[in-house]
Amino acid sequence: MKVVCLVANPISKDARVQKEANAIKDFGHEVIVVGLQDKNNNVAYEKNKNGVEYYRLPWKSYAYRRVARFALWVGFAMLVAMVIAYKLLENKTIESLNNQLYSFFNSLVTAFLEMGAIGHIFIIFGGLICLKALRVSKAYKNISMRYARTFEQELPIREDVVADKSNFWGVFLSRFKSIGVQLLVRRFRDNAFSSFAIKLKPDVVHCHDITTLRAGVKIKAKTKAKLVYDAHEYYEDTAGLPSNHRKLYRIIHTLCNQQVDLFIVVNKYFGELYKKKYRGFNSPVVVMNALNQPMNIDYDGRLHHAAGLKLDTKILLFQGGFTLHRGIERLIDAAIKLPQDWCLVMMGWGRLEEPMKQRLMLSNNGNNLVKFLPPAPQDELMKWTAGATVGIIPYEDEGINHKYCTPNKLWEFPAAGVPFIATPRVVMKDMIHEYRHGEIIEDNYTVQELIGALKKISENHAEYKKNCIRFVEENSWEKNKIVLKQEYEKIQVNNFSARNLLRSTSQSV
Repeated sequence: MKVVCLVANPISKDARVQKEANAIKDFGHEVIVVGLQDKNNNVAYEKNKNGVEYYRLPWKSYAYRRVARFALWVGFAMLVAMVIAYKLLENKTIESLNNQLYSFFNSLVTAFLEMGAIGHIFIIFGGLICLKALRVSKAYKNISMRYARTFEQELPIREDVVADKSNFWGVFLSRFKSIGVQLLVRRFRDNAFSSFAIKLKPDVVHCHDITTLRAGVKIKAKTKAKLVYDAHEYYEDTAGLPSNHRKLYRIIHTLCNQQVDLFIVVNKYFGELYKKKYRGFNSPVVVMNALNQPMNIDYDGRLHHAAGLKLDTKILLFQGGFTLHRGIERLIDAAIKLPQDWCLVMMGWGRLEEPMKQRLMLSNNGNNLVKFLPPAPQDELMKWTAGATVGIIPYEDEGINHKYCTPNKLWEFPAAGVPFIATPRVVMKDMIHEYRHGEIIEDNYTVQELIGALKKISENHAEYKKNCIRFVEENSWEKNKIVLKQEYEKIQVNNFSARNLLRSTSQSV
């Protein structure tokens, strides 16, 4: 079967998407992952070592250009309507409309001369908007076409992917955050996904996250492909999510749940929550964010070297996005009071990085006790993680999604042989209590409590590391991969049966 996976990010940092794509390829299927370009990754096409193809679409170019054209035509239509309305009200006769339309351009000039100051302001303002939109649209068209001609030659297979390296519109229109524009942009993003994927004629469309589900439904309607929905989160109660987004996600699930042929979740708790709310999600399949990695990693000192630390320095490692509700602020405040032989390494990215650095500048020794590093490449992640003495997952108790979260780090730390500290979220707490490969600290932990947990792990590090090995062996990706394989085999059997039925029906006719 040809399986097209959709994901609303550049793919390269999404461990779950890559693992599942490689697994489906191992099952014997053709796999194409369609993602999106951003300012950090605008490579339009690549193929990984397992033969999985990655395509990244320049959706912002397409979306914002369409928005600009829409605004241009609306502005022009409003301008014309204002002039016509003024003339109709002035003459107060319908009969005069024929003459006005007959001499339309002359009327524009006449109306402008006859209107008062307020009317002139409206006309000038509308004209400036139209002119600006037209100039920007034309300029951007020239930019995008120039880049298209330059980079189209680099695409090895499909020339219909425009490798647009310009981030012009992202900068120009990022300030406009109105819900109307955002909804238009979401629609155009969905269209970018669906129009490209439909050309691929997939047998299965595998939608990662709710952001691709509407596009998946459209692709299914056009190609009769089976629709797989892979929910990585409980989207309707995500920490910090605006209320209008929650409503939008509920609407999407309400409209689309009956179209889903296979529903995948990351843990049983999310499955039960979705099952209670939506009839189409009544048979959730759990595929967890597990890993299979070699435990005997020969650490080469790269984490210490990159952070500018001596090899005997103990590292408390945070990995992931620097976003709200992940407990980062409290962690930073505690880290500046750690013992001198410890250092907190913040390895990741996000909007909180600069505020955190400013916070550290106010402390006496903060810059020596906290180091910031960019995220590691996914295929080298374990070699970097292995340099930590202890990992930390300090997620706050904010929303249902965090309450039952199972982040990738829950497997990545143990897979690298690194015990970890976590706040008492349901699944993380249960796993630590069962396997004893880490420690739990309360949400409102003090510096002394954090230091106590670090001391307990470091003094019994060999025992904790042994428990990490047991956890990985009993919760491996291979076991979850078997579940995914069984579900894809069911889809393949159903597709084969449907084709045979269609063939027999056509022959009888």
